[in-house]
Amino acid sequence: MAGIVSDEELRTLIVQQLELVDAAEFTKAQQMAVRLKIPLERALAERGRIPLAFLLAQLAQAWDVGFIELKVGDVQLDALQTVREEYARSHGVVPFQREDRTLKVAMANPRDKLIIREMAQMTKCEIVPYLSPEGNIRRAQLLYKGNLRDMLERSALHASSAINPPAKTGAAPAGPGAQWHAADPAARRLAAPAEASTADLVTRILEYAVVTRASDIHIEPYELETLVRYRRAC
Repeated sequence: MAGIVSDEELRTLIVQQLELVDAAEFTKAQQMAVRLKIPLERALAERGRIPLAFLLAQLAQAWDVGFIELKVGDVQLDALQTVREEYARSHGVVPFQREDRTLKVAMANPRDKLIIREMAQMTKCEIVPYLSPEGNIRRAQLLYKGNLRDMLERSALHASSAINPPAKTGAAPAGPGAQWHAADPAARRLAAPAEASTADLVTRILEYAVVTRASDIHIEPYELETLVRYRRAC
């Protein structure tokens, strides 16, 4: 979001039109943004005055574009594959739904007409831009990794395998509203030395945790395999 909306544009929307904060509070948020070197909209959210998703939704409405708080489950893999990973990452975009010749794209900057034209040319589709938080876009971009897509699909097929952690020494307790999900066989195979180095293994475990919004990772090593469980608040 940094650089795509000016302070004055935000002031007009938030202070004058929506009256969500007063001028003094807006100035404090500006000072915080400068001090911490973060976007102003994030400073407003972190001060607890305006939820970031609500603020972005209001911006999207003012810009006459859609807003989506993009989740991994929103992304159709055939839509994702219409735009190269390198392009998506460098331009902060994720194509998430395709219907005939219409392609919906989550964007950090949905007002960038040059990017919209480029994507229309490369996909031969009409681009429908949606504003989405940058963090959600970066998380969804992990789906470009084929092994993560396979793991997510297998995880969905085995959703009934959700279990509570075993009652034994060293097992992390499950809190209220939490679930532990056993890793599928594909995740277990990650432990094979012939397939991945230790660094690759850790990276793939962490990427899977990010994509599935896991709050904790519990690893149980056994003689011939390793069981990985992810804790996710419901």
